[in-house]
Order: sequence, then structure tokens, then C-alpha cells
Amino acid sequence: MKIKYSTNMFRRMLFTLLLLFTSGELLSGSEVLVYGKVQTHENRGVPGAIITFVSQAEGKTDSTYSDENGEYSIYLKIGESGTDDDKTIPDNFKLFQNYPNPFNTGTWIPFELPKSAKVKIKIYNILGQKINTITDEYCPEGKTEVYWGGIDEKGKSVSAGIYFYQLETMGVTKTGKMLLLDGGCGKTIGNISGLSQNPLLKTAKALIQKGFIIRVKKAGFFSFVDSDFVVSSENTAIEKNIFLPQYALCYNNIIDWGEPYTLDWEILITDMNGDYIKNISNHPEEDDYISSWSPDGRYIVYRRDRPIGGPEVYLYDVYCDSLINLSVKLGVKGAYVIWTPDSKKIMIGGYIMNLDGSDSKKLTHIPISFYNDSYHFICGKWDGQLYKSDIDGNSNEFLVDLETIGKYKTYMDDFNPNEELILCHEDSADWTFCYSFLLKTYNLKTADIETLAIADSGWIFIKPKYSNDYSKITFREKYIYDDKNIEKLVILEDGIKKELVCLTGDDEWLDYHSMAFSPNDNDLSYSKNVNQVGDLYWWKSYLHIVNINTNEIKFIDGEKAQTPQWNPLLPY
Repeated sequence: MKIKYSTNMFRRMLFTLLLLFTSGELLSGSEVLVYGKVQTHENRGVPGAIITFVSQAEGKTDSTYSDENGEYSIYLKIGESGTDDDKTIPDNFKLFQNYPNPFNTGTWIPFELPKSAKVKIKIYNILGQKINTITDEYCPEGKTEVYWGGIDEKGKSVSAGIYFYQLETMGVTKTGKMLLLDGGCGKTIGNISGLSQNPLLKTAKALIQKGFIIRVKKAGFFSFVDSDFVVSSENTAIEKNIFLPQYALCYNNIIDWGEPYTLDWEILITDMNGDYIKNISNHPEEDDYISSWSPDGRYIVYRRDRPIGGPEVYLYDVYCDSLINLSVKLGVKGAYVIWTPDSKKIMIGGYIMNLDGSDSKKLTHIPISFYNDSYHFICGKWDGQLYKSDIDGNSNEFLVDLETIGKYKTYMDDFNPNEELILCHEDSADWTFCYSFLLKTYNLKTADIETLAIADSGWIFIKPKYSNDYSKITFREKYIYDDKNIEKLVILEDGIKKELVCLTGDDEWLDYHSMAFSPNDNDLSYSKNVNQVGDLYWWKSYLHIVNINTNEIKFIDGEKAQTPQWNPLLPY
């Protein structure tokens, strides 16, 4: 059998044709090669996934791992089978001398494989520089010949001289030497010809089929199961690509509305499209709230409210898919969660503790935002005074009185620790707290004040928030005059405001607690709230994701889906 290669696409066509031409005569004996790629729906390879094949007949398992590119391969035993011919498959692979040699325009490189395997053949010049890779594919057992037309990777003819061909397969490398006499005459073969039966390949006597269950797992991803994967002795190699959705968001939702005042709040995880949902708290007798993903992506911490004994703190280990009760009793409900940037400590309900619940202590001052050193933080008072403190309570340095930096009362909204910038808003109405007509920053190092945006007449800004790289700011924009109900989700970048979402329904409004940037700041989560007359809760919440670049909106979950947190390990 001879195969002529010129491009990657051409090689794939030839390998497919090889299987088609020989499907009636090939038999792989007791083993069949299964290979493919574990990838997300965005076609990113998933390294380190464990792929397990379980025999439906015997229950035996065979496992392998995906490599750094997400690729895997494994040999599956499907039973013994006889042949009409004597065994002609070599025990070890062989690399033969190319022919013709010396050659002018092209040459064939023959080799034999004891079983189907991935083969890579590279061409090197006399200086050891790689000229071309002429094949990088799975090849059948037996004898195969690969054609090289004296060209490099760009399709250009190479000069005359001595060249080496190196074959890598099954962890072994062998090399041969060849001589090109007439350089510059190489050709790219543009058609397929000469496919014929290989006399070294075995002939089938009986067809054997075997069913397998495929299970694929990877920490931080939804598991994959295929319960009906069939392998046949007709097959030499089977390509099986596997799609593995990654955890993207955790959030709160009501699982069971139940009787009045018996709602079941749980912590859920979903993928980027909302196609897969997993309940990680799964405790219908009590409510779970205030979830927060650790900066390193390993844990999700949340609070569980118990009817008797007060709230507790739970830690979900994403890597081990396990739930840990930190056994820390909190004295208040409604507490929010802050991680230290190094992911080693959590602050919840005014207590700071290690991840195992040890060294728990009540803080004298409650952090608003941490510095990058994971030790110092900003805290404040309702009168607008901000201080720099630390987790041991050793210092309490005065930073600024926000009431003195504007015409009207000023409130802190977010903090950029890299430049020590306070993101804040100014408001003439004391009772609104988060409503504003002016956004600005205050530099803690220089005391400089920069106005970022001023609301148009009749509009207010609500709850501004930084992106992860601090180059963008998102906030709600609401029209408050007349009887019009208009709300917008906008971002501000380089002084330019961009509208992402606009709601005009009388009963629709945006939940500012659900506004969060994805790790690469290309997407923004938000919840659209819809008022419900007569229901136990006044509104229902529908979680969405909007792409900042395209304004494409995806619905994720409802009917009370809110307070999402992005997976920091999400690569997009």
C-alpha cells in the first residue's frame, strides 16, 4: 500500500480512504486503537482528563489520560480471533531504506508496525535542521510507505544533498539516510493513486464486536458518559472526540418553591452556555447563600442558614468534588464573603479564618477590599471615613474622608489595589446610598480626583464595579423621571460609554448584585428581575451572560438565579 502526502488535509483524506478500501480485509486481532481529543465546545484541548472504558460484558476497565493538547489514545481488547493466514505482523516496528535511493524528484519511505499506532516522520538536512514533517497520523498495523517529494514545510523544493528521515512511534525513534541528487525539482503530489491491498495485512475470519461505557472526568469540568460505544474487529483505529464543558459560574437559585416560607435556596454550578447544571450544596432542609469562588479556582465558600443554631460556613472543593463543613458558628445572617487574594484565608460575617476553619477570629474592622499582599485591607465607616487595617488588627491608618472630596456625599464602590484607586460615586440624596449622578476615582497615593462620567439629565448611575484588569467599569443606568421605565447595563472604557442591555418593560429591572465580569473581561453576567404580583417573592430573577464585544446575550437559568461568581480558572 502506498500513500502520497502533501498537506495535512491530504494526509487525513488518505488515512480515511485507507480504512474504507481495506475495511473488509483488515483485522486487528484482539486489540483496537481508540484515539481522539478531549476538548471544550470552544475546541480547546483539555489536558489531564482521565478517560475510562468499561467493558459492558465483563466490567473490566481500561484508563488513560489526555496529554497537554487534550489528545489521548488507548488499545482496547475485544477478544481473540483467528485468521486464514499465518501471522505476518512483525513483533517490533521496522524502518526500511527509502527507495529509490539516490533519488531525483521523490522517494518512498517504508516501515512496518506490529499494531496500529501514531507515526511521525520528519525530514532533516545534513546540519540537523528540520525540513518537513511528512506524516503525523495513526497508521494501521503491517507495512506502509510514505512519499516525500523533496519539498520543505512551505512546499518549496529543497537543494540536492544528504537528508535524514526520522520515524517516531510507540516511544521509539529510528533514523535512515538518503541522497537527493537533483535539488529544486521536488513536486507536491496533487492526486491519489496506487492504493492497493498490502500483502502483510491479515485477513478476517470472524467479526467480533464489544460494547464499552466511556467515562471522562476532570476537576472543574462536567463529567462525560457514553453508554453505547461499540468496537468491532473490522476496525483498526477509531477516532472518538469527547466534549467536556468547563465550570463557568456558581450562583444562588431556588430549587423547590415548596410551601410558603419553605423555599429551598441552593448553590449551583453551570457551564458557559447554561446547558449543564450541578447542585453542589444539595441540602433541601436549609438555605444556602452568599457563594464566592476562591481566586485560585480551587474552592467555593458559602453560608448555610440553619433554623436552630445559627449559620455555618461550608467549603466546596472543586478538585475533589467534596463538601467540607468548617464548623464555624457565625453570629449574624446576611454576611458577605471576601477571599484574601492568595486564596489562603476567607472573611465571612466579620470572622477571618484558614481554609480548614482553624485560626478563626473576629475582626475589629470589617474589610471592604484587600490589598495585593493579602494582609492589609481597606475598611470604613458610614460617615465616609476610610482606613487601612490588617488581619491581626495591628494598625488602623486613616486614609481619606470621602465626605470632603466632593460637593455632595461620596460613597466607595470598588478598589484598584494596583494603583490604589478608590472607585466612588457622588450623590445629592443621602438615602439612596448606591444611586449617583457622578462617577470618579480618588488616588490614595496622590489625593488626585478624576471625574469619569456625569449622568445625563433624568438619569442616575447605580453600583459601579471594576473589571478584573481595572480597564473597564460596569454599572446600571436608570431613567428616574416621568412614568418611563428604562434601565440599561453599560460599561465605561477610556471615557466611552457602551450600552449592552436595555430594559423597557414596566415590571423589568436589573439586579446589580449579579453584575460580574468574566476572567478575561469579555463577558458580563447579570440577572433580569421581573416583578410578580401576589407571589411570595416580589420578583423572579433570570440569569444571563452578555458578550461585551458582540452584545450577544445567552440565557443561563431562572427563576431566582442571582449573585453569580465566575470560575477564575476559566481560560476565555
